[in-house]
Amino acid sequence: MFKWRYCGNDRNFTGGLIGFSSGQNRIIGCSNYGKVYGHRCVGGIIGYFEGGSIYNSFNRGEIIGRYEHVGGIIGEFTEPYQKSIKDSGLKELPNDTVANCYNTGIIMARDVAGGIAGHINLHPIQISTWKVLFANNYSSGKIRTRYPVITDGLVGVYAYFANSDNLVIPTIDRINRDGAACYWSEESCKLSTIKKPRFEGSKIRSEAWNEIMYGSMKIPDSFRYFSNSEMKQDSFVDLLNKWVDKKNVFNQWGLDKKGINDGFPIFIN
Repeated sequence: MFKWRYCGNDRNFTGGLIGFSSGQNRIIGCSNYGKVYGHRCVGGIIGYFEGGSIYNSFNRGEIIGRYEHVGGIIGEFTEPYQKSIKDSGLKELPNDTVANCYNTGIIMARDVAGGIAGHINLHPIQISTWKVLFANNYSSGKIRTRYPVITDGLVGVYAYFANSDNLVIPTIDRINRDGAACYWSEESCKLSTIKKPRFEGSKIRSEAWNEIMYGSMKIPDSFRYFSNSEMKQDSFVDLLNKWVDKKNVFNQWGLDKKGINDGFPIFIN
């Protein structure tokens, strides 16, 4: 477990523990309590994560990004392009994991900020057999951005691109295939609607945009919100533990009876 009072710089890739990581590293059982500041790719635990796993970790500190891609746990998670069975010589590739983590710290940025991750970029489901398990995370920390939040309280933006026919969000397809439910506090952010593309400008035709945006950007099917009071109840703890059961590597959850996490669930082992 790592604890920081302050960590920051005037550059990109800043994390409470790690600024930049690639090469299938595993981050397990880490925490941040202090303020973290940077420009882009700023996270409570890690700033830029190029493949790998993080679980049983949390952030309670204030995370501040001057620009975008700012998250309570990860600033930006990106899947390396070389990940394929053909290149590895293996019959089956291991999973990447972003699971069983939580954030209760305030997130501040100009744009593209999320309670768990600022930006997630995964390859299209048609070309990747690599699995990314994004599951059983929650965030109750308030998100404060200059531009409105248009996804959810967990991820600032799910990477997408436009082709000649439509708008594609491969990251959401991958999370729907391999991940599970995650949760955010209804009070943590106010979702807004926008009438035209903001991230890609004129590259995306309005009709393609309208097919998938529905006023706000599409999010994974299993992601949902609860009120703060609901997240502090036994029923929410039971929901988190139901996913953990029979998975030996993940911590169990319990109520915050001592008030060390503002009443939100904490790890008990």
